[in-house]
Amino acid sequence: MKTFNHFRDISITVAAAIFIVGCANIPASKERVAVSKVTIGNAVDEGVHQFAPLQLKSALEKIDAAEQAMADKDYLRARRLAEQAQADAQLATAMAHSAKAQKVARELQENNLVLQQEIERKAQ
Repeated sequence: MKTFNHFRDISITVAAAIFIVGCANIPASKERVAVSKVTIGNAVDEGVHQFAPLQLKSALEKIDAAEQAMADKDYLRARRLAEQAQADAQLATAMAHSAKAQKVARELQENNLVLQQEIERKAQ
């Protein structure tokens, strides 16, 4: 009987640990979804859709799926989707910043060319 009681005690301890870990995933998942939504919102505010529409669309779809997973109480899936959504939004933002910087660099090169031509014209 001692072995059975010992096995029962271990089973209860394991079940309690699984329950506690499962409950710990709920706030972590909610927090991850919230952080990802802020990241996506910032990307939208920056006009990222003009430069990286596919990445932004992917982020929006994944955050919607993460919210659905939260509603379905699939917290692990929700957290994974939220992380992916955040990564997609960060990629979209980086791509937009890069595209904007390239545009500025092209404009500066064009301005330099115009100035150089003006200097050459005046030197003649």
